[in-house]
Amino acid sequence: MWQDYSGDSCERFIRDLIPAMRDARYIRVGGAPMLLVYRVNLLPDPAGMARRWREIAAEAGIPALHLCAVQSFGVGDPRPYGFDAAVEFPPHTKRALLNPLSFPGTRPDFEGYLEDYPAIVRNQLALPPPDYPLYRGVMPAWDNTPRRGTKAHILVHSSPGIYEGWLYEIVSQSLRRSSPEPFVFVNAWNEWAEGAYLEPDQKLGRARLEATRSALLRAAAEFAASAKQPERAADAPAAPCDPVSLGGDAERLYPHYPLTGLSYATVSDYCDSFDNLHGLATANGDLKDCQRPWAFKAIRSKVPRKGRLLEIGAGEPLVADLLQQLGHEVWIVDPYDGTGNGPIAFEQYRDRYPKLKFVRSVFDHSLDGAEPESFDCIYSISVLEHVPCPALKDVFAGIRRFLKRDGVTIHAVDHVHRGNGAGEHLAKLRQMIHGFGFEQQRLDSLLAAMEDDTETYYLSAESHNRWRDGVAYDQFPMRVCVSIQIVADASHLPGAG
Repeated sequence: MWQDYSGDSCERFIRDLIPAMRDARYIRVGGAPMLLVYRVNLLPDPAGMARRWREIAAEAGIPALHLCAVQSFGVGDPRPYGFDAAVEFPPHTKRALLNPLSFPGTRPDFEGYLEDYPAIVRNQLALPPPDYPLYRGVMPAWDNTPRRGTKAHILVHSSPGIYEGWLYEIVSQSLRRSSPEPFVFVNAWNEWAEGAYLEPDQKLGRARLEATRSALLRAAAEFAASAKQPERAADAPAAPCDPVSLGGDAERLYPHYPLTGLSYATVSDYCDSFDNLHGLATANGDLKDCQRPWAFKAIRSKVPRKGRLLEIGAGEPLVADLLQQLGHEVWIVDPYDGTGNGPIAFEQYRDRYPKLKFVRSVFDHSLDGAEPESFDCIYSISVLEHVPCPALKDVFAGIRRFLKRDGVTIHAVDHVHRGNGAGEHLAKLRQMIHGFGFEQQRLDSLLAAMEDDTETYYLSAESHNRWRDGVAYDQFPMRVCVSIQIVADASHLPGAG
């Protein structure tokens, strides 16, 4: 519909908003009511109009307005328009085009275009902060076929999980910045005609709402926890772990760390890690605080100097970075697409850890760029329990294919020992143990010993409370969670050699 901004329409518009802006519920920034304009570049004189709006508001007893230009159709820096800040508005982003003919089900007369949702997420997260105030924006999906028909703009491969990861990262960034205030815009609550909505539907149920809540609570909790730590410059990435900051001379630590094929995390080992590998033992506030140091110790003990290592599903590669600093060549194989509750901040990790080799892929027997029997160690930390049971066979096939004949594979696994999900976890753990060449009787004996051991390291109630990510407690009650630790020589693996 054509919009006419001639005559006194702009003045009448702002006067009509004055009663709403006086309402106590109106969103404000520094006491100034916030107002977004979608296509500010279509106005005849945006800067003049902004001045006049401020004058009219002041005359009505509103001393200031916070005017925001939405970034669409070429709008970038808001200042030339006389506005205070800009607002991102996906899908107005850098294009990530796909060939429509390559997508199953595309009609022959389709004249629109397709884009890859995960690629757009990656592109948006990699953007550096501009030199003007900017509010970040996300979208759960996009498909305007109801409006555009065969000329539609469609984003494919979206999911609540990837959306949650995007929102979490954007909220985290916004909280760390001192200006502007940490508002984040979601497109949209109910834009059904364009496929961008948070409202429940018959296919996904409340998944997008639950993803939104989870992202907000997780980011807020982590920000609150970080506020208790020494301050660092806004937007500065956390310093990578290094041997000195971890306490002592890491070169001399754990060359002969005692290991068994199957074990569980203990309090005594965690206390040792807290003293000597403090950065790894305090990074997460959950089971990873005992798993990361254990994996580091195990690799230090089992892998020769300057070994070639591969970490499956690293996320934030703290252990890999430390091992690289000690002379190892380390590969990271992780899709960074949000699957399995995993992260999506690939560009941030790649830039933060430039000496690691990143491969954006799931790990299986067809790893690009890797030669068979080329790694001294393949390891994972809190990853295998997230791999669906049918896909575990591909993981084991990849380990057998790429591990050297005298190599070792090392893994720390989250295990729900009692409580909701215990049966499913035990079945998967048994599958893993078999895949690494251990008898079920050995696992059963280990679990029985763990029950009687006062040294067993359990996930704490505080950690569980963070872990549930805002889900109501009666839907996510306390479970007995432990870390099961696996060390297997290549020759021990079924089918190896």
